[in-house]
Amino acid sequence: MDSDTKDLKDVEGGEGAEYMYGATLLQVAELQRSSSFVGKDENLKATDDRRRSRKISGTNSLEVASRNALENSVSAYQFTHSFWDPQISAQRREYLKIILRAMILTIILTWTCLPIYFGSMATSASRVGNLEVWYVNRDEARIGNNLLATVEGAIGKPGTLGWKVVNASDAGDDDAVRNAVIGETVWAVIVANENATLNLANARINGNDSYDPTTCITFYYAQARNEVASANFLVPSINSFLLNFTTMFSIGSAQRYFASISTANTSSEANPTVNVTAVQMLAQAPQTISPAVLWTTINLKPYTAPAAQAVTLVGQIYLCIFAFIICMAHSTARDLVSPYLSFSSYLSLRLGVPILVYVPLSVNYALVSIAFNLPFGGSGTDYTHGTAFLLFIVTIFLGMCALGLALEAMVTVLTTKFVPFFLVLLIIVNISTAALPPELQPEIYSYATGFPFWNIQQAVRTLLFGTNSHIPKNAAVLIAWTVLSFVTLSVFTFLSRKRDVARLASFAAGRNSKGRGGFASTPSYAPTPSSRFGGLVGLPFSRRRPGMGKSKLSDVEMHNVQPSRGGTSNTRSPSRSLKGVKTPDQWSIHSEPVDKLKNSMMADDTDVSIRDA
Repeated sequence: MDSDTKDLKDVEGGEGAEYMYGATLLQVAELQRSSSFVGKDENLKATDDRRRSRKISGTNSLEVASRNALENSVSAYQFTHSFWDPQISAQRREYLKIILRAMILTIILTWTCLPIYFGSMATSASRVGNLEVWYVNRDEARIGNNLLATVEGAIGKPGTLGWKVVNASDAGDDDAVRNAVIGETVWAVIVANENATLNLANARINGNDSYDPTTCITFYYAQARNEVASANFLVPSINSFLLNFTTMFSIGSAQRYFASISTANTSSEANPTVNVTAVQMLAQAPQTISPAVLWTTINLKPYTAPAAQAVTLVGQIYLCIFAFIICMAHSTARDLVSPYLSFSSYLSLRLGVPILVYVPLSVNYALVSIAFNLPFGGSGTDYTHGTAFLLFIVTIFLGMCALGLALEAMVTVLTTKFVPFFLVLLIIVNISTAALPPELQPEIYSYATGFPFWNIQQAVRTLLFGTNSHIPKNAAVLIAWTVLSFVTLSVFTFLSRKRDVARLASFAAGRNSKGRGGFASTPSYAPTPSSRFGGLVGLPFSRRRPGMGKSKLSDVEMHNVQPSRGGTSNTRSPSRSLKGVKTPDQWSIHSEPVDKLKNSMMADDTDVSIRDA
């Protein structure tokens, strides 16, 4: 009583007000707890009476004085300082450390991740030779042979496509050529159609006005295989190549034909005779002279929905971010129950809950895609609209499992402070291979076929546009990632739990060896539902850092923690604290008798908010 009275007198004036800040808060917490039992169960009333009888006399006056001291202490330090005020140097130092650490780690991440992405795009133009294109000569006359000579002249030149001459007998009919393109055996096929030269000659002689120059050559490709490669490299290169050929051939063909229908006079070469009938035929079919030869482009798998890029490329980044949000929320939520759970229950929680959450997320992701008219089961696909939509949901779900469980595993090792850096790395490594096909990237990026983003987008292309199906392989890769995350998450969780148990045993042994109390019955570190730490209450490693905002202590924590007046604190102190103010990390831990701890743990779930000075 004398000590408490003296403390309260010190609070009302002088430097003792600052020193008594932590002690006053503890007294207020004790008073709040002791006065909050009204209306509780009958079994707790007797305990409440006994605890209240041991309180110091003059409760009302003590409570008023404590509250006044608290208000004075808070008002003395809250909302009154400039950033460079020496009195908050400790807090400023911690603030700058956090900012500088984040900046340095981000710079390291920049030099680690961005080169991966830039490197995937930097040499794509010089690798167009990896896009294989067949040339099939079915004409075997002037048009086909001239085009063959042009193709052979382009083979091996830098910056040109990967031309390959294929015999007509080996290439097969038109259906075989189409299947070669759709089946991704080749990127494109150029065919000089049968009798192309003969049809042009007959049209000129007979004046066939129905002659179509585009029937001479056919160009097959599948845009939906990769719309970026098709639009930027494949189609422009082939169109430029065919335009140059047809222009030069038409000029040369016209010169040869005009020379053939005009005959020089025997007496004078300056007065030739012209075949009037041939000229009249040309007038009826001028397209046989210009352009004479053109080509037809057949897009076997058109990319008909530009909104699909939101799913095949950028949307996968969103998918990863959604999984990260769930990972962070689950990391916070499970800390509230993890101290109560056995290892098997805790592991089941970590593995099962995210998977259950991914189901509604995947369904809603797919519903948003339907709202923007993505062509599930469109023309050219092997699936109906409903089947393609259900398979799309399954694909998104497997993708979230592959990405989300990887984050769940790594948050155990990296903690919530550093797992965002792993998120950036995961996104960059995956997205670097999803935009362009492996043929246009350095060989090191061939890992794409074993990573989630590539397999998700490949499966989605099949469901939307009917490209060559790799769905069994895509699903197998995503499932393999999920299984791998199951294994790593289980191992990391086991090691984490083993570490916590070892720390707990070491802490208990140290307390018992010093004669500071034992754990024969209910241990003082037992968590309570009112705990906001989500860890083992009373252990040194569950402390919050000093001066980092608001801390909330449960009844057990308030009961077991008192400010240290003298001696050495058993926890780390800040390098510099406010004058005379004892921060939570400077409080010492007292061991109480087991019976008193039991009563304390059964007390009302009352929290007291403490603002660190």
